Amino acid sequence: CGRRMFVAAIISASKFIYDQTYSNRAWHKITKLPLTQISDMERAFLDMIDYRLYV
Repeated sequence: CGRRMFVAAIISASKFIYDQTYSNRAWHKITKLPLTQISDMERAFLDMIDYRLYV
C-alpha cells in the first residue's frame, strides 16, 4: 500500500535526520496503525532501499 510505504519513508527519514526522534509507539498513536505493522513496514522499506538513506 502506498500510504504505508509513505509512512515508513517518513519514519525512516525522521530517524535519520534527528538524534532524538519519535518512538514507534508515538508513530502508532499518530497513524493509528498497529505497532508491529509499523516495525515491519519500516524494516521492509529499509530493505527495499538497501538501507541507503543518504542521498
